[in-house]
Amino acid sequence: MSTLVVGAGGLGRAVAERLEGDVLLASRSGRDGTLAMPLPGPVQVPDDLSLVVWAAGEPVPQLYASEVADWSQVTREIEAFTCLVQAVLPALRANRGCLVALTTAALNRHSPADVLSTAPKGAISAIVRALAREEGRFGVRANEVAVGVIAAGMFEKIEFPDGWKDAVVKNVPLGCLGTAQDVADAVAYLATAPYVTGQRLAVDGGWSV
Repeated sequence: MSTLVVGAGGLGRAVAERLEGDVLLASRSGRDGTLAMPLPGPVQVPDDLSLVVWAAGEPVPQLYASEVADWSQVTREIEAFTCLVQAVLPALRANRGCLVALTTAALNRHSPADVLSTAPKGAISAIVRALAREEGRFGVRANEVAVGVIAAGMFEKIEFPDGWKDAVVKNVPLGCLGTAQDVADAVAYLATAPYVTGQRLAVDGGWSV
């Protein structure tokens, strides 16, 4: 059985390294040895696909909802995810497979000026729940990992105001930032938990409690 990880950033690569077996790492560019997957658009997937991990995303500006003039990036991310789901669902049904999507802990606790990140993740979360409810009859499971303040991926690419990271850490009960490995471990758990579906597992050090 094979695994497809979509998203070749820090989190996607950590997930791919953590998972066992035949793992394909895909990105839109196809660079650095990854499988090219231009989404939205036609997607070719292996017949023996049993696990799909959505770890894709792009850095977005920190804006309040009232300040956003262009919502196109939100709709592009949603469209790319739905295109992937349409392509992989037949194989997941045939192999009683699993889908895990990386979303955001901000779905549990809103983070001001983060709506361009949370809006598409909210839609993806709703689709994950729909798949869990509707595709369970075919043995398909669907879950999400709600990513919090992780010192990897897009978090390292965003330019935050001075002192912002320190302020965030003070609001994390565990008192530190998480790592890409923390996220990868959560994905690995959900990928191998046969009676867990439709769940959102927050990896945020307790930030959203």
